[in-house]
Amino acid sequence: LERLLLGKAAKRPDYWTEEERARRTAKCQAILKKFKLS
Repeated sequence: LERLLLGKAAKRPDYWTEEERARRTAKCQAILKKFKLS
C-alpha cells in the first residue's frame, strides 16, 4: 500500500538483528517444509 501511495516504500528501521532474522527465516522454512511433506 505504501508503495502505491508514495511510488516507493520508505526505508523502515530493522526490527530484528541479522541473527534474529536468520533464525526466523530458518524457523519459517522448517514449518513450510513440514506442511509440504504432509
